[in-house]
Amino acid sequence: MTSLTAANSVHRSSCPGKQLQHAFRPASAEVQQLWHRSPTPRVLPLVHPGRPVAVAATSDGASASKAAGVKAKLVKGSHVKAAFTEAGLCQDAINHILTQYPQYLSWDVSQKLLPAVQCWQRHLGASFISEFERLPHLLHLLPDKELSKNQYLASIGIRSPERIRRRFPSTFVHSVATMQGRVAFLQECGFTQAQVLDLIERHGDILSRNSEYVRVFLQMINATFGCAQDMDAVAGVLLTCRRMGLFSQSVPTLQRNFSYFCKYVDVNDKELKRAWKNGLFTISPAELDIRLVSLAAQLSATLGEAKSVVRRLPQTGTLLPATVGLHVTQMHERGFSHDQVKSMCLRQPALLTFSYSSQVNVQKWAFLTCVLQLSHATIAARPHLLMCSLMNRLGPRWAYLQYLKRHLVIDFTSASQVVSTLVLSTDTEFRATHVAPELCPYDERFMKQWQMRWETLLADRQLNLQDIDGCADDLQVGFMDTLPGA
Repeated sequence: MTSLTAANSVHRSSCPGKQLQHAFRPASAEVQQLWHRSPTPRVLPLVHPGRPVAVAATSDGASASKAAGVKAKLVKGSHVKAAFTEAGLCQDAINHILTQYPQYLSWDVSQKLLPAVQCWQRHLGASFISEFERLPHLLHLLPDKELSKNQYLASIGIRSPERIRRRFPSTFVHSVATMQGRVAFLQECGFTQAQVLDLIERHGDILSRNSEYVRVFLQMINATFGCAQDMDAVAGVLLTCRRMGLFSQSVPTLQRNFSYFCKYVDVNDKELKRAWKNGLFTISPAELDIRLVSLAAQLSATLGEAKSVVRRLPQTGTLLPATVGLHVTQMHERGFSHDQVKSMCLRQPALLTFSYSSQVNVQKWAFLTCVLQLSHATIAARPHLLMCSLMNRLGPRWAYLQYLKRHLVIDFTSASQVVSTLVLSTDTEFRATHVAPELCPYDERFMKQWQMRWETLLADRQLNLQDIDGCADDLQVGFMDTLPGA
């Protein structure tokens, strides 16, 4: 018996009580002929063995009626788009809105669509277009009802209901009565009024979930973090999470993602809390695998070393592989070797989160290589240099040391001799060790004065910080003009 014949021998009654797998055979020659004569070409259907095939004869009248219906929909769709264009929306915005909320295509333009547009234009004024692009379902809502939701949130103590609306639009799909019931349920769970307000401010989408979901969610938090039904502890866990959309996923999905991360990356309790804080629970197991393998490849590291990076700084696990790859490439473009990039990122994982093309980091690089004249090897050996603030630490401290050197208070020949002073010591330690207050106090006034002079130096000389080598001499000489008394 051939495989096709064996498959066709399967009958529906052979597997009682179970979900059946249907076997099919090609349609008969007669059916094929009828099908090919059909005025509308289609994919030929498969026929269940032993069953008659019902072939619907398509008349010319039915085809004409169907064509007329399609044409009418196209005409209505064009009228909807024209109404949106007249309201001031660009074509890209119209396409986005209709993709997100295609129900508008079935609306009567004169009786429903235009009145809704005009109503919201009166209510929002100049901000109508931006709000409509952000909330495609906006016309489905009524301004008066939306205003009452804002008023309710303000009445319970929410500082900016509009901010909640912008960040969590799904919350405002529900009525005021639903909001009231969900706020009351949170209080019944044991949260104080202040905690409820903090939760809504931080995670407004909690009001978009029913009481059963919230109850199961809180049970998960208790079990995962060992809160022992202490609602103060539960509130603390929820409020430490920085990730938006905390309540956007199902509880089983969150449990699966979190348990996989904890087992795969092997984190302790402290690292677990850091992972929660950075929102790693939103990443699926498959996506986490991809990101770790990609991170290991981009750093020429092992999978264990990539896990160590994510364990120490969970934020790196939330970055897309393309973003990490861009930052690694920028470090190579700065002149660091593959081994140096790997060593630096394993020691300071935060370097993977930096965009080295930003103006702040370009200025910092110019300062390190032109003013301090540090080599790549020196920077690679002390990667924390790239993480320090130029305007609040590196620049003011170096300016103060140069000032003391000019007045023969201290003596050194190069920046590499005092790089630890610039980077590692706290402000208290720096003042205790290197500051001569009788000569010049190292205080906020000194720092602000230096910051203004540094910004003036860059502005007046119009230095091209993208071409750092060409401005090295200007920066080296000009920096001395930023010192006090210069």
